[in-house]
Amino acid sequence: MINDDLNAFDRIPMAMGQEAAQVESDVVWAIMLSNPLMNDGKTLFHADHGNLGAAADMTIDSLQAGRTRMRTQKTANGRFLNNAPSFLIAGPLKEQKANQFTSSNYVATKNGDINPEYNRTLTPIIEGRIVDNSWFLSADPNAQSIDTIEAAHLAGHEGLQTEQRQGFVTDGVEIKGRLVFGAKAIDWRGMDKNPGA
Repeated sequence: MINDDLNAFDRIPMAMGQEAAQVESDVVWAIMLSNPLMNDGKTLFHADHGNLGAAADMTIDSLQAGRTRMRTQKTANGRFLNNAPSFLIAGPLKEQKANQFTSSNYVATKNGDINPEYNRTLTPIIEGRIVDNSWFLSADPNAQSIDTIEAAHLAGHEGLQTEQRQGFVTDGVEIKGRLVFGAKAIDWRGMDKNPGA
């Protein structure tokens, strides 16, 4: 190839990078949505962990119930963590409600439907991988000392590693991408789930 007018060789590493980011997201969301067993033999979201609500639609009351469960989580030695939810996570089926409850522009149709200010401080995250009515509250991992799902790269191999070499037998270029990535649920106290109605 004398010249690459279409920038194909520049686009291939970019496409690999986008795919690597999708793989990382797939791994983390698969853990969250599969509700794996923790080291105590109970699932990540479990009534005994105090982070699983009774199935309910997203309402002011069900949001408050989730907030209460998060606020009353305790450390291993019995101290209250006082976790404050920062994110409201839902799938496309609950996108409208999630955006309403987190918007300062939401106007209630009845006097009793006032949306509290603390709901409007939540940041909505809409994730296409959530294909049912379930929704989650999550603390900000940068503000709280609890990490729920830990994602990590091999030291010295952070992110996608790419290599390329010129062909000798066949005229061309080989481009290889390698991603060394893993994730695991390590604590249940930073998130709360409602299966939805």
